[in-house]
Amino acid sequence: MNSFFRSIYNNLLSANQPYSNSQRYRRLVIVNSMLYLVCVILLIFSFLHFFVFANGQQNIALVDFLCALGMLVAILDLRRSGNIDRAAFIGSISLIVLLLAFVQLNQNNSFGLIWVIFLPIFAIWVNGSKLGLQITITFYLILFVMAYQGIGVWQNGEWDSTSLFRLIISSIILTIIIYSNEVSITKAKEKERDARNELEKLSCLDELTQIANRREINNILSKEINRAKRYGHKLSFILFDIDDFKQINDVYGHISGDHVLQKISEIVKSNIRQTDNPGRWGGEEFCLILPEEDLQSGQRLAEKLRKIIEISKFDSIPNSITCSFGIAEWNEKTPSVDDLINNADKALYRAKRLGKNRVVNYKPEQSFIIESNELVL
Repeated sequence: MNSFFRSIYNNLLSANQPYSNSQRYRRLVIVNSMLYLVCVILLIFSFLHFFVFANGQQNIALVDFLCALGMLVAILDLRRSGNIDRAAFIGSISLIVLLLAFVQLNQNNSFGLIWVIFLPIFAIWVNGSKLGLQITITFYLILFVMAYQGIGVWQNGEWDSTSLFRLIISSIILTIIIYSNEVSITKAKEKERDARNELEKLSCLDELTQIANRREINNILSKEINRAKRYGHKLSFILFDIDDFKQINDVYGHISGDHVLQKISEIVKSNIRQTDNPGRWGGEEFCLILPEEDLQSGQRLAEKLRKIIEISKFDSIPNSITCSFGIAEWNEKTPSVDDLINNADKALYRAKRLGKNRVVNYKPEQSFIIESNELVL
């Protein structure tokens, strides 16, 4: 039984279309549900008016049938093109034509006007709050004019101005309720999406410096390595940290240390390309992913950052702040993320041993490390 209903859901209501986002998928299911429901109901009433009801009206049966065909056209168009907006609009116009024709023919006999309450439900649900409200207002304006002209005529003359007033007020109240419900659902979905995006953003950023955290850097680096492998592009990776940062914290306090971390991240962000990816590796360590950059261009950037940091002024810290840099370039001998990071880390360690405040490159294909333009054996 469950597989039967699941098959109906997949084949009819979701039209076997792939899931893209929750709001679109919800609307797809609602549009299909309403189109199928109205189509089936109209076919049933068309049959009843033709063959069952003693006072059945063939004109109404024909209108029901033609409107059902309009719904069927909308269903087939949606399955063929996937255009939800067009299917919803075709269905809405078909339903408007049906209801107005029915009102004209029925003239509220046997309380036939009760069927008009379904128009705002259908129009607003399938077209969305804005367009659905416009369609509903247009429909009701035409209906109210017809109902005004029917005063003293409909229901064997019993339809009067009080009846019209009740119709107008009840229609307005119903429309407001349906419209407000749809708007609230849409707003709730938007807030949920914004909250999810913000949470995803926060999970990828370092809270203090507002640059990528270590987990996100690993993800980005993995993607960039795969891209470099596939297309034969260059890729460099820089690891650098603040020299004697523990002493900064001990002498000037952790708040001053945090300010140093924040300012260095700002310096880095303002001096790199949009395609470069800065990150906080942990503690006082930072990193940079440089797509399309080789070892030499990475060295030039690192040297530029080193000099800017050295001459920059930091609040409440009178001494210069310096950083040590280690650079590694991806190649076939460093196939993994860990290999590239380890090579940059080795170069950084070498920079520290050589006296700090310097840039050291690592060449994995050679058995030595290059510091600036000098060979260090």
